[in-house]
Amino acid sequence: MTHALAHTEPTGKVPAPVRRWPRTQIGELWQLDASPHRWFAGVAHTFPLLNLLDDCSRLPVGAHPYERERLPAYFASEGIAELAVANQHLAALREHRNRHEPHRELGMTAQAAWERARREKRSVLRPVPRCPWWPYVWSQRTTVRVGDDGRVSVGADRIRLEVAPRTRVILCEHPCGHHSVLAAAPDPKTKPVVLFTNRSTPP
Repeated sequence: MTHALAHTEPTGKVPAPVRRWPRTQIGELWQLDASPHRWFAGVAHTFPLLNLLDDCSRLPVGAHPYERERLPAYFASEGIAELAVANQHLAALREHRNRHEPHRELGMTAQAAWERARREKRSVLRPVPRCPWWPYVWSQRTTVRVGDDGRVSVGADRIRLEVAPRTRVILCEHPCGHHSVLAAAPDPKTKPVVLFTNRSTPP
């Protein structure tokens, strides 16, 4: 007051922004978030932690944000330093949260909200196309040459393929962290020839 830096009268509160109500149908709006960080102890590479959240049910299909601060210590305590193994643990954490932790706004778990919307036919999700190339179209694909020993590098391993040395093949890194090796790039006129895959549910 002495230096005329304070308001002579109390200022009114700034009105809160209008609340945006969630969508009524699952699959109508997805919220995507990515958090790049050095998640694994001793690994200099930065991996983006992805979270994809359905706005209607609040069902996350990625790593939920509340897990981020605990993940580096959790991975270190479990000796996890590989992406595929980390994704398996994240899937278990996500499954537990979806089924057992009620959402504060919904008053139920995200899985219950998702299933309720499905029962009430409040969904705009489309079925997965019946295309054998579908799992590979959404992978990160790199053309690699088979070594003279008949092997290619897949992660930290050297995998033997049943093709001639120096053959060019397609290395696919799936969003889940698994890998596949194709004889040729996706072509709708042909079917995929899978030379190797470590996917848990290969097509």
